[in-house]
Parts: sequence; C-alpha cells; structure tokens
Amino acid sequence: MSIGIHDADLTTFGLVPFNLEAMKLSAYYKKKGEIVVFSPYFNPEKNSLFIFRKDYDDGRYPNKLTQPNVEYGGLAFSNNVYQPLPLEIERMKPDTSIYDKAEPLMMAAKGREREKKKIFQNMMEAEHCRLSLDGKTIWPEYNKQFKFLPSARNLMIHDYDLGAVEGSFEEVKKILSRARNDGWATKVGMKYPVQISTGQDLLNWTSLNANSTFYSLRYTGVIDDETFNTWVSSCRNRAVYTQMEYIVTAPWYEENHFIKELLPKIFRQVIISRSYRVFFTLKYDEDFFSQCGWCEVLDLFNYYHNSYANMPQAAYLNMISDDTLFDFASNCQKHPKWYYGDVFSIDRIRSIFRFVRDNHPSLFTDFYECSAQKLGGKL
Repeated sequence: MSIGIHDADLTTFGLVPFNLEAMKLSAYYKKKGEIVVFSPYFNPEKNSLFIFRKDYDDGRYPNKLTQPNVEYGGLAFSNNVYQPLPLEIERMKPDTSIYDKAEPLMMAAKGREREKKKIFQNMMEAEHCRLSLDGKTIWPEYNKQFKFLPSARNLMIHDYDLGAVEGSFEEVKKILSRARNDGWATKVGMKYPVQISTGQDLLNWTSLNANSTFYSLRYTGVIDDETFNTWVSSCRNRAVYTQMEYIVTAPWYEENHFIKELLPKIFRQVIISRSYRVFFTLKYDEDFFSQCGWCEVLDLFNYYHNSYANMPQAAYLNMISDDTLFDFASNCQKHPKWYYGDVFSIDRIRSIFRFVRDNHPSLFTDFYECSAQKLGGKL
C-alpha cells in the first residue's frame, strides 16, 4: 500500500515545527512494511491512503477531505483539544526522515533568510515528543518517543499548552537532565506558547535553555514589579524575551482600574526593561477599552520600547539612560534606521500625548519625568 502524508501547516506557512503525528504515523506504517512518502500537495488520488494533518486553523481546507482514502486530523479539527492516536502509534519514535524532501517548503517561507536552513536541520535532528495525552497530566509512557536523547541538540515539545499540564516544568527539567549537557547542551522548543499567569511560572520557564526559533511564553496579566525586576535583570536569553507574548489586558481586569493603576505600572516596566535591553511586545485586546485612544497609548509604549533595539550597545546605553518618553518623542525621527516597524509621525505622537493629558494627568506627568536613571534601571 502506498501512503501519502501531507503536513498542511508546513506547506502553508513554511517556517513552523514539523507535525508530530505525521512523523509517528510514518514510523508506524513503515514498521508494517508500507511505502510512505511526504506529499507537498493535496493529491489523494496518487496514494492508496492519504493522511492530512493540520494543527493551525487558518480557515482553509481542501474540498476533497471526505474522499474514501483520506484520513484527516489535528488540532485544527478539534478546537485545539488533542485527540490521541491509538496507543500503539503514540508510543512510536517519530520518523523525521519523512521530511527529508520538505526543505524547499521551509526555504520558501518569508523571513529569517540566513537561518532557515539551520532551522530545518535542527528540526530534522531534534527529539520530538508530547508529554500529555489529555492536556492535563503527564503521560507515563512519554519516554518511549525518544531515540537519541543523550546526544540531542534540540528537544521539541508538541503539547498545545504545557502550562496547563500539571508538573510539566519539573518534567521538562528531568528530561533535560538526561539530555546533552556539554558545550552543545540540548535546547528546548515548543510548537505552541506556554500559557502562564504567575510570576513564578515566568521565572521557571525563562530559566530553561531555549531554542532560538521555537520558544514562546504567553503571559496574561500584568507582571508584579518584584518578579518583573528579577526577570529583566536575570534574563539573558534573547530567544526567551523576543518570542514572549505579554498580554496585559487580562479578562479579569476592570477597565478603569487597569487604566488608572496598571497602565502606569506597565509604562515603568517598559522603561526598566528598555534599560536592560530586554525587548518584547505588549499585546492587548482592542475590545477591552471603551476608548480606542488607550490602544494608541499601548502602541506608543511598544514604539518607545523597541525602537532602538537594533542600535549598537554603546550608542544605545548612552541614548536611553535619561531618555524620558517626551525626550524620545522629540528625537525618535532622527533615528528611523534602527526601527523596522511603522514609524510614528510627530502628529500621531502629539495626539496620544493630548489624549493622556486629558484623561490621565499623572501618567502624562510620567511621560516627562520617568527615565531609567530615575527608576533605577540598568545604566
């Protein structure tokens, strides 16, 4: 029997982790003596059995999924709730060789041009695993998935949300203690962000040796100041903070409290993290605010935070120690080459300043008075 396996996410997006179930199904059918090939296109008529795997729901699905010889599955079909394969397949060691001829798909993706070949090679040489089958508890047999853990350069974990799996951080540490620990120590990556909302979880997951491409933390809520200061002063792994999603508008916050009490705290955190060159992007829900002007304020915070991220170290530190938001707004047009996003116009910045002046006087004062030097940031 000829079996074709199609990874819809890789063929659509290119620069994404491999599909764990595709690799396990390949291993399973090869063990049974079947011919298994990777299919870069949806061509079920070319195989006796065609397996379609898709985890990212982008709303695009082929019309022929219901053909008799097509088997489909993945988180895109189950509202991000994992549907386990038969245990015999779950226990299989993933067959990364199914992706041998898939490199052109990743190379065709936009972005990270100089790194894509290395990223693909890292995926090919990684240990791939899932720690939980129910999304809540550690699967006792997860170790059966490993082939060469003591020599692995990368460990890719495919659980949808490790933060929801009880004891997952401690389990990952145990795995890494059995993995490579020389000068090329095993790095850990995830297919999906680890969703966290406590300071201790942030510090824990930040402490791991992170994969430079696939290591994402999603923090919901405003980090308490003590944890935040510890985090920015100790976080040296660029792979962690540049891939972090800091979602400040948690659904349990009341809008007026957020604006009056938490927005100034977020602004000070931006100033402190800027001084340590720890760059991330503030995320928010537009529907959280009754006035869209507050979205503009957070956008300005992001602009202030990340504008000089690519500036050489010496020039950067000289620039930001006394750099209040007002000083930045007055001078940012002089340094556009260091910012890769949309540059704010002077008129847009003035409009945001006026909005804050009229709706939050104390925060408006902070725009003129707060700097890394005044707040005790790294100078």
